[in-house]
Amino acid sequence: MREEEMIFLGMVRRPQTAKERQADPMVARQKTMEVSKMIQFGNQSKYEMDRKNLVKVIAKVEGADIKDKMMKERRDWVTEQRSMFGKIPNDLEKFNKRFEEQPATTPEEEAAMKQAEEDAANAKAKKKEKKKKKKGKKGAKDKSADTPVIVGPNELVRKFDVFYEDYNNKWANRDETANTDQKYDKAMAREEVMPEVQKALTEEVDNLIK
Repeated sequence: MREEEMIFLGMVRRPQTAKERQADPMVARQKTMEVSKMIQFGNQSKYEMDRKNLVKVIAKVEGADIKDKMMKERRDWVTEQRSMFGKIPNDLEKFNKRFEEQPATTPEEEAAMKQAEEDAANAKAKKKEKKKKKKGKKGAKDKSADTPVIVGPNELVRKFDVFYEDYNNKWANRDETANTDQKYDKAMAREEVMPEVQKALTEEVDNLIK
């Protein structure tokens, strides 16, 4: 059977004309995606370039104030340590890790800890009552009392909570309808590079204090 006959019978699709190919929505979609990727690549390149300049600008404009604040924090801490222990610390390791030693607990974690304490108290009371009833008899050791109680959410849940909070704070109520080219937000870029600036200044200030 010839191709013309197969087309006539509907067994084969008729080839598109040049005009039809130009108006094909799939072709138009592909072109739109290619243009979007080019725009995204250009925006990403510009962001990386501007990001490096932004780090330098922040360090130059705000660096002195940030260093003064850091110097005061470290001097106050050294003075406090000297008054408590009668000597000056050898380094600033404890100062830089002071927030890591006692991380703040969330309301959910506090509620879980309280519930765990109550469960432990109830288990202890039940064990005492059971031991009283079986007084004088040798029984098997209750291993449940030695089982550690897992308190609070696991690490995966903690990370999810952080991502969820970050999304709500930055993107949930953000209006991007006017940002059709998806250019970066300067305020968010500044917030992102600030830890990098602070890290560099922290090393400089720590060396000065030492």
